[in-house]
Amino acid sequence: MDTLVLFRTFGALTLLLGLLSGALWAVRRFDIRLPGAVTRQPDRRLELVERLGLDQRRSAVLIRRDDREHLLIISPEGQLLVETLEARPGKSAPHSPERTPRALPESFTALLDSKLAMPGSISSRLAKPGSKRKN
Repeated sequence: MDTLVLFRTFGALTLLLGLLSGALWAVRRFDIRLPGAVTRQPDRRLELVERLGLDQRRSAVLIRRDDREHLLIISPEGQLLVETLEARPGKSAPHSPERTPRALPESFTALLDSKLAMPGSISSRLAKPGSKRKN
């Protein structure tokens, strides 16, 4: 094979990879999204409001269904419903000031471990009798 053809092939490959890298950088840098994903469709009953990664394996998800919001923790061990509230219109303050605040655990991992250790949870049904769970 001729050396000039070889250089031209590798040059074209390098140029193509450079253009793809530049496009990827622009999408990430300017947070470019698809046009259809930005608007909310009024006929849909289910909406993902927000997702927050807690650690490598767990994430908190806020889902709106009709007039309810559900806070879930999703992990490889299963899903855990943390709280269900009435959906807030827009970005106003919560409309239920009569709720008493609960004491928060020191971490989400401690909350998840305490919920999974409760009798009747998925992990307690899957655990073999006499075996101890690893943390």
